[in-house]
Amino acid sequence: MTRIIVVGGSLGGLLIANMLQRTGHEVKVLERATTSLDGRGAGIVTHTPLLAALMRCGLIADASLGVSVEERVVLERDGSTLASAKMQQVLTSWSRLYAILTSALERQNYIHGAAVSHVAQGEKTANVTCEDGRIFEADLVLASDGIRSTIRKQFLTNSQIEYAGYVAWRGVCDEQVLSKKTVSMFGKFGFGLPQGEQIIGYPVAGAGNSTATGQRRYNFVWYRPANECQLKKLMTDSDGNYYAMGIPPHKVA
Repeated sequence: MTRIIVVGGSLGGLLIANMLQRTGHEVKVLERATTSLDGRGAGIVTHTPLLAALMRCGLIADASLGVSVEERVVLERDGSTLASAKMQQVLTSWSRLYAILTSALERQNYIHGAAVSHVAQGEKTANVTCEDGRIFEADLVLASDGIRSTIRKQFLTNSQIEYAGYVAWRGVCDEQVLSKKTVSMFGKFGFGLPQGEQIIGYPVAGAGNSTATGQRRYNFVWYRPANECQLKKLMTDSDGNYYAMGIPPHKVA
């Protein structure tokens, strides 16, 4: 049995951890956050690679993942339909996937508050050191610790993050507070295509991962260009604090 440590307990880390656990390996997931990550994400569109990954984990990969839509529509600025196409798809949420993946992993092997500071190669094993002094030993270490990866900084010292040239305004809204016109869109995957921009909207599960009518949420993402100067302004809160790697939602000015 191979002892494996996965650094990072978000969806990517949980997927690979569950795959490895299912094939008989001893897997521990080290997550920096001290509490559950539930509620941190928004909507996720399911697709064939995601469904295949879930099945490799021995998990469900059907319509129960979220809310089903039957059609894609492109809307004009006034809300009228510019184009449409029949396309059945299941739209899930970050929280729904997180709940499924964490429940499948053995509870004692998902360790919160484990902020990894360093990984060292021993003679036969690797040692993973956390900021609080804890050391974990494994035969293999997998890095899945995201855009701010400590392990990437250690081993790929010349790796730099590059700005793609656009920002995304993203959020979810409870179904019960939306207009009737917006609720009528819950069976569709909506697109708005202003010049040089893209807006998408689709239904996802609501609180408690409920998909019942009246308890769902509507997920929206608005992609639009922003130059470096505009980006810096967007990443600066009302107190003048600049967040180079991502501003917390409650800090947006």
